[in-house]
Amino acid sequence: MAVGLVWRAAPRWLLAALGLGVVVGVGPAATAWATKLLIDDLTAAAGASRGRVVLLVTLVTGLGLVLTIASSAAGVVAQELKRAVDLQASTDLFSALAARHDLACVEAPAQHDRVALAARGAELAPATLVDLVLQGASGVLTIAAYVTALAAIWWPAGLLALGVGVVALGAQIARGRGSAAAVEQYIGLWRRRDYWTRLATGAAPAKEVRLFGLLPHIRDRLVDTLARGTRAQADQVRRTARLQILLALLSGAVVLGATIVVALRTVAGQLSVGSFTLFVAALAGIATTTAALTSMVGQAVEGMRLFRHFATFVTDAEEADTGVDPGPLAEAIRLEDVWFRYGDGPWILRGVDAVLRAGTATALVGLNGAGKSTLVKLLMRGYDPERGRITWDGRDYRDLAPAALRRRLSAVFQDHTAYEVSAGENIGLGDLDHREDVDRIRAAADAAGIRDTLDALPQGLATLLSLEHADGPEEGIMLSGGQWQRLAVARALMRRNPSLLILDEPNSGLDPLAEQDLHRLLRTATAGTTRLLVSHRLDAVRLADRILVLDGGRVIESGTHADLIDADAGYARLFRLQAAGYDT
Repeated sequence: MAVGLVWRAAPRWLLAALGLGVVVGVGPAATAWATKLLIDDLTAAAGASRGRVVLLVTLVTGLGLVLTIASSAAGVVAQELKRAVDLQASTDLFSALAARHDLACVEAPAQHDRVALAARGAELAPATLVDLVLQGASGVLTIAAYVTALAAIWWPAGLLALGVGVVALGAQIARGRGSAAAVEQYIGLWRRRDYWTRLATGAAPAKEVRLFGLLPHIRDRLVDTLARGTRAQADQVRRTARLQILLALLSGAVVLGATIVVALRTVAGQLSVGSFTLFVAALAGIATTTAALTSMVGQAVEGMRLFRHFATFVTDAEEADTGVDPGPLAEAIRLEDVWFRYGDGPWILRGVDAVLRAGTATALVGLNGAGKSTLVKLLMRGYDPERGRITWDGRDYRDLAPAALRRRLSAVFQDHTAYEVSAGENIGLGDLDHREDVDRIRAAADAAGIRDTLDALPQGLATLLSLEHADGPEEGIMLSGGQWQRLAVARALMRRNPSLLILDEPNSGLDPLAEQDLHRLLRTATAGTTRLLVSHRLDAVRLADRILVLDGGRVIESGTHADLIDADAGYARLFRLQAAGYDT
């Protein structure tokens, strides 16, 4: 798959790299052989032909020039190929992330590790593979040419050189596997290191971090994490250094022994000075090329082992977004004996039965930990129930394509995202197909009661909403919590006529007057839309067509506000308790 990735990224650059690799590989040996012929002619007892000397000098110089140009061109090709491959790998990785319909890949440590390993594999493997293609082909040709030269001069030297190369290759392969294993073992620690760094430098946590004087504590945690995470790297560096020293000693011993033998044969008149020069150059070339090539193979082994994580992640994602488009909601969404828990943890939902009828407003209330947020995740198919099922007009959710389902939904989440882009883009992201439709953006801002605020910004809708980034010379600004909340509502309203609109605490961060105004605007803007309103504030849900009371993962009450007040059970007691808080 890695080779296929390189080919898909830049087939022409790859072919160019292979062609230049042949030239760079054969060039040194050809130059050394031409130099040998020149030296033999210059030291010949009978004297050298001037024409032949000129020809050989021209040949040596020309080969050197060609090799220099080819090496420079190979460097340019390598950069272009790496750039294209890196872009392709990043595209594949993010496409795979986009295709993952579940939330487990961002809500479980093991899945975070998996994504991090996939990213590491995408970063390392293609680059090392490009190096191996570029330098490996030329390196093999160089070694083959030099070994041929050695065999022609003194054949045992060729076998010794090959033997040293095989030993070095095996050692580097073992090193590459060890490096990959260390990355797999410590990837969680390295992610933790990044977390502590973001906590120390990010704008969002800055107030609390400084108020409580947490920077020294964060520094200590970061240093501890770095110490544990880099210990494996340090061990690997030491092992690599020992390996390189042993290989250097082995190579040096072979070079010394072989050179002494050939030097003595030259003194005895059995070999020419040119042959001795070629022999020395070949030995040095083999030693240098073998060291570089085997080291590269070790890196490639590490990269390819990590690339398996990338390949698996991409392949799994290709199979993830399957199913049919549910079409507009005509009748109802039903939850039938739905059970769910995260991993092996306690059950969050315990046999939930509920109906969200098309065109009606259903409210979901309950204390913290009742399971409201989990139920919302199931409705957007962030997870599938472990038991029971959810249906869309009678069709099981598991049969629906997640992306197609989500195009039928819109939502305002309590923990909404403050995107550090322009104000207009913050709203336009709610419907990517219309993200540049200014009239539609303004209409959504109007419906959320935020348009006047946005029009008053320095650059209007084009104003960057960020304290960490800048748009050219213009620095960004930051909105208040309530303004961000209304912006999130506007983003949800960009998607017109959704089959289900989820309003998860849409009034969080608002004062009572703003809250009342927002609910009035939402009732007007979403009339006739199927809505699920999740809220702790019972006064905000009293006008819903049906109210579901969730407690301990079960729906314990269901009905209109009047019905539940008349029942005088948990909902009624909680409503009176909240009302009393406003009366005191």
